[in-house]
Order: sequence, then structure tokens, then C-alpha cells
Amino acid sequence: MLETGHHSAFQNIEQVIKLFYDRFKVERAAFQQHFLHGAPSITVAEQEQLASLILNRLMFIYFLQKQGFLNSDPQYLFHQLQATQRRIGSDKFYSTFLFALFHEVLGKAERSPETLALFGHIPYLGGSLFTLREIERHYPQLNIPDLAFERLFAFFDLYRWYVDEPAGQEKNLLTPDVLGYIFEQYVNQQQMGLTIPGRM
Repeated sequence: MLETGHHSAFQNIEQVIKLFYDRFKVERAAFQQHFLHGAPSITVAEQEQLASLILNRLMFIYFLQKQGFLNSDPQYLFHQLQATQRRIGSDKFYSTFLFALFHEVLGKAERSPETLALFGHIPYLGGSLFTLREIERHYPQLNIPDLAFERLFAFFDLYRWYVDEPAGQEKNLLTPDVLGYIFEQYVNQQQMGLTIPGRM
């Protein structure tokens, strides 16, 4: 019975990996198409580079928010998208909130009272993930429409994001280990022109 349970859990993880990866490729391609509106000269390679950067940051943040580390709000990003729309209007979330969250909040230890009022209690992370990159400097006027993030968040919300694997079986479970395996497959496909093995 124990072996059967382990086999069932492994099959569930494999299914989650395949479903997430297949859908992720579709969502990633749709997301990077939005860059053309704000930066019509951006190349395909630059679209892919910037999409990977933003998506990696967002997925890292998703793990944090689901644990309540972002202002004690497990739906922090979506709620801030709505708040930005009410405060400023549509299609300003990336340029006025998310870009600053990446570089002025998560990547900086010192917070002004104004920053605390806007972003709430957010941990300082440091590290290189939230460092301003050359491609971001190259396209400072890039603005990504809110629809792109609404679609991404709806996709991400189909899954349960855990930093540590919980006891018992969870459907649609994502952990850093599972996500790391998914992106190992993505890198292999990009570098070698391969698809995920048929057993996945």
C-alpha cells in the first residue's frame, strides 16, 4: 500500500509538471507579444530574455505571497493590480508599481514612509534576481498592459504554491524543486531543440 501511494504521488507530480510546462510555454509566448506595443523595435531574442526575467521574478514572488510574506496578503500581486487601476487607471501596473517593487522594494533594504504606505510590509531579499538589468535600461519606456498580468495571474492561481512540500497529497502542487525541474526541461529544449520526453 505504501509503494502504491508513493507511485501515485509520483504520477501526480509528473502530471503537474507536464501540464504546467505545456501551459507555461503558451502563456510565456502570449506575454512577450505584449512587449511590441511599448517597444516595437525589440527583437525576438530580447523579448524572450525580458519575458524570462519578469516571469522568474513573478514566480518567485508568488511563492512569497502565498506564504503571507508580502504584507500578509496571499493575493498581493492581484490586489495591487486592482489598487493601481483604481488609483491611476488601466495599463500602469508594470510601469508605476511592479517595476518599483522589483528594484526599489525587494532589492533595497531602506524604505521611506512613502514606500511603506504604497507597498506595505515587504521583506528585503537582496541577491541578483531583482537587480536592474541592461535590457531594462535599454527599454526604459516599456509598458506592459494590465491584461498581460491578469492572464498570467489567472494561470498561476490554478496551482498551489508551497516553499516546502506539505504533508499528504496536494493537487496542482508547485514547489521550488518542481519548478526547478520544469525549467531544466525548458532550458534543455531551448538549447537542444528537444521536447519534453513522452513519458512526462
